Amino acid sequence: MLDSHAVEEFLGLDLAQDRLPDETTISCFRQLPEWDGLEGKILTIGSGHWAAAGIRV
Repeated sequence: MLDSHAVEEFLGLDLAQDRLPDETTISCFRQLPEWDGLEGKILTIGSGHWAAAGIRV
């Protein structure tokens, strides 16, 4: 993440001022939907939005 201006801009970070999360924090955040059983709900909601926009996955 540190070397990509596009990623920095997408995340809304200013690397001169903001601290990046460490690997453990990112890993825990990525696993959170799985731990809470939300992955199915997120996929269902996302699929509905994508279908409405004409996007097939």
